[in-house]
Amino acid sequence: MTRGTLYLIDNYACWESTEFNGDMFPDGYGDRAFNLLHQVKNKKDFIQKLIEFNKEYEGGYPADEIKQLWECKSYLKHDFSVDYFSDYHSDWVFFKNISNKKVTFIDKSTKEQIVLNTGETARFRFGEFKDILYVPNSVKFIKELSKEKRVIKRKKKVKKAGDL
Repeated sequence: MTRGTLYLIDNYACWESTEFNGDMFPDGYGDRAFNLLHQVKNKKDFIQKLIEFNKEYEGGYPADEIKQLWECKSYLKHDFSVDYFSDYHSDWVFFKNISNKKVTFIDKSTKEQIVLNTGETARFRFGEFKDILYVPNSVKFIKELSKEKRVIKRKKKVKKAGDL
């Protein structure tokens, strides 16, 4: 069973959704969750997107459970390299930054720092960085994963939410 949790970071806190239990890998419900989260503009919108996702999700949860958000322990820095399972319980975690601050993640395996700027959405598998959806039309450093090594390359073309 592949679990997934969605997180929204605003100017006040990091908000955690209910954990969705099952098929949250990219080819299951993961890409859909990633794209919906990328569309979120505020906390109220986050709840609406969770309700929308839950309707599509096989074995959906009660509405009152979906509307319930929890405040995360971490806010602007998430260090997955230190005891990942004490704070994050899902195989896949999805983060959207709508704050006016940069949010930093430390990759569990490589210990590399991943910065999530305003408007960007990222996903991680067991604390390992997988990919980011950028703000459209921006040129950013995209971290590409290869079997041989993980490198940072400058790209002119970036992924958009609809490209997945």
